[in-house]
Amino acid sequence: MIVKIANAFRLLTPALFIGYAVYANASLFLSDETKLQSTSERSLLEGGLTREFEEIYKTSLPHREPAVGLLGAARYLTLGVGKKGVVVGDDEWFFTEEEFGPDINSEPLIERSVAEIAAVKNELGSRNIKLVLVPLPQKSDIYSEHLETVSDTSNAISQYHQFVSRLQSQGIEVVDTRDTMMSAKSEGNVFFKTDTHWTPLGAQKVAAAIEQDMSLPDDLDSKSFKLFSAEEETFWGDLVNFVTGQDYGKLAGIDQEHTNIWRAEEEVSDNATLDLFGSEDSFPVVLVGTSYSADTRWSFAEFLKKDLKADVLNLAEKAKGPGAPMYAFLHGDILKDTPPRVVIWEFPTRYLAQKGIWDEKPQPKDDTSAGAETVDLNLLSKEQSDEHS
Repeated sequence: MIVKIANAFRLLTPALFIGYAVYANASLFLSDETKLQSTSERSLLEGGLTREFEEIYKTSLPHREPAVGLLGAARYLTLGVGKKGVVVGDDEWFFTEEEFGPDINSEPLIERSVAEIAAVKNELGSRNIKLVLVPLPQKSDIYSEHLETVSDTSNAISQYHQFVSRLQSQGIEVVDTRDTMMSAKSEGNVFFKTDTHWTPLGAQKVAAAIEQDMSLPDDLDSKSFKLFSAEEETFWGDLVNFVTGQDYGKLAGIDQEHTNIWRAEEEVSDNATLDLFGSEDSFPVVLVGTSYSADTRWSFAEFLKKDLKADVLNLAEKAKGPGAPMYAFLHGDILKDTPPRVVIWEFPTRYLAQKGIWDEKPQPKDDTSAGAETVDLNLLSKEQSDEHS
């Protein structure tokens, strides 16, 4: 009997596989969403139809998402590794593969970035605006102890020190954040375990370091801000997608991240008059940078307000790198119409190894204002007020 059942399963398995293949392909190519374009619209000689088949199979095959998620979960549970794009350390610490590339400590790339930053400093200096550069060390540098058996992090450490040294040699004001973040580890995680970003603790400590190292112009009015916990949020780290799908994170034994979102509220005395419409000096400090600053879950701009005792206009952008947001600011309405006194530029050092971070630098024009990307000051000011109310 057992032999008969085993033989039946051997015959049934390929039949089920073939049946599923027929069903999957029929569902795939009979669907209006994945219907192939006519061959007259594609060049068979150029491989257009082949590429279209490949794209449909990659993105639209039935059950593809659960299959990929389950496979990723099984791979992580059995081998302790993820897909291309992530480096898995011990104790569920994930790191982006960007921090381990061959150019991570490339001197020419570092020199290029230093030159671009120096040019920005000179541009702002010509307008009597102070630039403060805030380089953020790599997660693999701060938490190298979780990578001892996986990867060498000495290049990340060397890159940070070389970058800071070259900036200082060019007379650029730099806040050295590495020692601050290393010291803060005793109080809690300064980076999320499964995400590329810093935690609110890391952001808070760096904001405090900026306040200690930087002085605002003496003629600016000091404001008092109090912090309050606005909300809590649980989320999947952005590196989980390089291990398994978020729907299968728990199956893989991966924990979600938790953050406490902070807001800074100005404290106004009873006999003070609140300027509802702002003034030319409403935002003496502008913050430019990446998602480390732009994402409100990390609360960096709020910590800066409290520590600097000044309004901070956050012009950082997600998924743009450190260069593009700065160029947008330099060629926008805010710098032209209501220039700040200080610009804080948050700059993750892992971007130094990416050759394209300065690609969006505008080309010189006879009329620098022509065609420049602009930012609606009134809209941004309203967004800041609404967001923190």
